[in-house]
Amino acid sequence: MNSKLFLLLLNIFLAGFVVIALEILGIRILASVFGYSIFVWGTVIGIILVSLSIGYYAGGLLADRSSSFATIYKIILVGTFYLAFTIMSYPFLLNAFGKWNQITGISIASVILLVPPSILLSMVSPIAIKALLKEKGQGKTIGSIYSLSNIGSILGVFATTFLLIPFFGSKATLLLCFAVLVFFALFGLFLEKPSKRVFLSALVISIVLFSASLAVAEPVKTGTVIKTESAYNVIEVRDSLGTRYLLLNGHPMSYKDKEEKLETYFYDAIAVFPALYGKDNMLILGFGTGTVSGKINAFFPDVFVEGVEIDPVVIELAREYFGLQESESLIVHVDDARHFLQASEKKYGIIFNNAINAKFIPFHVVSKEFFELASDKLDKDGVLANYSFYSGDKTILRESIGATMCMVFPSVYSLDFPVQNVSLLFGFKEETSKEEIAARVEAAKQQHNLPEANPLFEHFLQMQEVNCLQGEVITDDKNPIDLLTLQQIS
Repeated sequence: MNSKLFLLLLNIFLAGFVVIALEILGIRILASVFGYSIFVWGTVIGIILVSLSIGYYAGGLLADRSSSFATIYKIILVGTFYLAFTIMSYPFLLNAFGKWNQITGISIASVILLVPPSILLSMVSPIAIKALLKEKGQGKTIGSIYSLSNIGSILGVFATTFLLIPFFGSKATLLLCFAVLVFFALFGLFLEKPSKRVFLSALVISIVLFSASLAVAEPVKTGTVIKTESAYNVIEVRDSLGTRYLLLNGHPMSYKDKEEKLETYFYDAIAVFPALYGKDNMLILGFGTGTVSGKINAFFPDVFVEGVEIDPVVIELAREYFGLQESESLIVHVDDARHFLQASEKKYGIIFNNAINAKFIPFHVVSKEFFELASDKLDKDGVLANYSFYSGDKTILRESIGATMCMVFPSVYSLDFPVQNVSLLFGFKEETSKEEIAARVEAAKQQHNLPEANPLFEHFLQMQEVNCLQGEVITDDKNPIDLLTLQQIS
């Protein structure tokens, strides 16, 4: 195999690699604004498939006019130049599109950022086939080219998912794709001996665009302490008005005040709930940086807390920036919430399901089957507390989660926190009346001489019994949680 043919095949492989890398990176980038819903995945995958179809067709048309190796390299360079625009513009464009309707914002952002380079890079295979058929005249060339491109795509999936994004981040991965494509396309263009003007122009443009892409920094908001990426999230630690926040994919998820305090917020309510219900152990699914456990340790140190957090980087940052320290009364596991419950043999007095990702709740932690599993891990008189949210009069998400919990628990109540637009849904394994809840509130106030906790204890008097006939039951088989959430926030 001569050097020209080898370089062409390498460029075909790299084009396939980068197209699929763009798909994964597009999902990741959009998730930082729109969350990891099925709508982000479906929109990006669909748009990339449309782009590939257009690219294959356009490449076939162009192949009939010009199927030289030099043409292939020029197309790759143009696609790579647009990739530089994507790298430079996506933080600013997403900041604007994030204020739009979910589906509209996701679709337009995907089209602007991902479609042009995907079309151009997918044009490479049909042109290469025509060029090689002209030189070799071998029918097996068609299968070989598509196979090579597909091998590049396969490697692009695994390398981007398990190596590039976790270790280097989204922008660095895009820059690496840009640099590698430009280098080998320019090398191929050089071997084809085009005019010096074309080669030097492409070289200068490549250097300028790479330098500009490297230099353009993502806007850093006031108070940002650190911003990084993990296999699961774009993570930011930010300070504001004496409070430190953890943001996952652009949305505040955990916080820590300089001094622990109790306010009428849902995290504070969960922190006092063990004292209200007379339980000395709690499992927190979606531990975050330990907002709830920190409050429990400060005000109710006799309560044992076990936490489960899927993202190990969140736990690392919690230790470094939020003062998280494990002890005899606090153990933290890195695991998926449902998997942990499935494997655990322990029983808990209270389970708090706080497993959320940006605005969207992972589908597998709000199904009937999940609640059955959680109920099995509770004491005979245990309670499951489940996160939900609402907006104004729209409560479709809360109603559906509540209706699903009613399929498992004999008594289900909701408690609203209007400042945060959050609802907590409580599933009691034993039938529980409002009178019993009121009695527990009075007993807790008497037993715990803690004036700052009394407003939270009294807030539980506002618990309302869930109407089990409202809302759609969510199961593993039929799980519309993303659609329900979209209707809730639209």
